[in-house]
Amino acid sequence: MNSIIKNGYEITALTLGTVQLGLAYGVNNAAGMPSFEESSAILNAALDSGIVSFDTARAYGESEKVLGRFFSENPDKKKTLISKALINDASPADLKDRLFESVRITLENLGLEKLPFLKLHNESMLSRKRVEHTSPTAITFRRFCRISPNKVRT
Repeated sequence: MNSIIKNGYEITALTLGTVQLGLAYGVNNAAGMPSFEESSAILNAALDSGIVSFDTARAYGESEKVLGRFFSENPDKKKTLISKALINDASPADLKDRLFESVRITLENLGLEKLPFLKLHNESMLSRKRVEHTSPTAITFRRFCRISPNKVRT
């Protein structure tokens, strides 16, 4: 499978989105959230197919915890975990603290000391006024990534 290397981490051409591992989610999901054993089978199938990058988020219910448990039980399996900050309703005054707390919880859930990649969950978090690069959220997010190299790769 084709991939790129960014900051020493491999991102495969296909990244497995893991929302369904943490929630009863999806049009074809009549059975609800899969068990840990079913989730493990899905993750193993992805790895066997050459996928090593996995997209998750705190907003995906138990997904981060499922990935954290799976990879702690399978430490030799190659992986690049990508998550998203959950700061939807933070006021500009609370933004920095909410961002730090979100990353702390994500690291704990995934069993990581450092997060290879962190994304904002959606563009509405950048600015309610749609001034993306100068909004309080965008500025705080960029500053966070600069001042927190021990938590997020930059």
